[in-house]
Amino acid sequence: MIFTFNARGNIFWEVMTDRFSLSPSDVYQEISHFFPVMKTMLRSKRINYDDLKNCLTPQLHKKELLLVFDSTKIDRSWYAQDVWDKILPLFTSDSSHSVLTGDYIDIISNQSLLHNILLEELEVIHECKFQHSSQFFCVYINNLADTVMDNIVNMLEGYEPFFGFVDMTFSSGLKEYISHILGSTFIKHKKKIIMSHGPDPDNIQNENFLGYAFEENGFECYSLPDIAYNTFLSYKIERNVIKGFERDNTFGLNTITADIHDLNDLNVLVEDKKLEYLLSEKTGKFKKANLIDITKDELELLIQEKIKENYLFNLVYLEQHHTYKFNLALEFEADDRDLKVKMILAFEYLSNEKLLRLITMY
Repeated sequence: MIFTFNARGNIFWEVMTDRFSLSPSDVYQEISHFFPVMKTMLRSKRINYDDLKNCLTPQLHKKELLLVFDSTKIDRSWYAQDVWDKILPLFTSDSSHSVLTGDYIDIISNQSLLHNILLEELEVIHECKFQHSSQFFCVYINNLADTVMDNIVNMLEGYEPFFGFVDMTFSSGLKEYISHILGSTFIKHKKKIIMSHGPDPDNIQNENFLGYAFEENGFECYSLPDIAYNTFLSYKIERNVIKGFERDNTFGLNTITADIHDLNDLNVLVEDKKLEYLLSEKTGKFKKANLIDITKDELELLIQEKIKENYLFNLVYLEQHHTYKFNLALEFEADDRDLKVKMILAFEYLSNEKLLRLITMY
């Protein structure tokens, strides 16, 4: 199973495909070769790829957190290091997280809008003067238990540059925007830090290329070549599939088959018995999402409309059953209109029939 495949923030696959006019069959063969190579790289560093699942894919019962820091209040020119000196001691030893970072840069030439969408979502800890969005350094951490998230926030309250935080578990305008500007920085897996390094065919490097105080806080540093890390180990912040990034899901399908279609060209199939089962066994979730009275046709249409609201993950081909499967995490309006309900949907991909057969929702 490939937990995630990043062709959204990683242009390698798109450029290589276009430059060499690769067919879907060519791409499938390349990925099929490269994925086990990446897993072997991890095993050589005593890291099991399967253990990273929860920090590489959306999790229903965990939080995602954005921490925002005002770099103008940090005396050191390398302000990120100062921030990490405060955060690293707060990680628990048994958890796994993907960490993305970056400055709150302006890629839309609209400082007023960036100011507004930040302050609309931010729980302010220390007041500061908004001079320019780029003064703010952002740290995004996924797969957090409620208590761990609360502890991180509480322990940072005494740090003056800590502007505030946002619970990023559900979609928002801010989450959509930062998904474009933050880059995968490292994975924290228990007491190991996994990061990327430059091309290294022998995969022997394990230096702390980021330079943060990992070792001083009891972590061991491991690194993989850029292309391996960026392709298979980069967590993608959830967002709508937008124009210019449609091929990310196409490449996702291409990880498990050479027979690919645009998701928008596929019909959704919800079998009668499947809907009956879901309504009886997932009653609470369906009630909360206002789906308890939905018909088969209505659910198929709703899923079809929402299919472009996120990316594919947990991609797998089950050879013994000749079955192609993937998951999508989709949000639905809750019975309380101020809230949302996130559900994981599992599909079987039937390329010949141009169908997505719903396996389950939870």
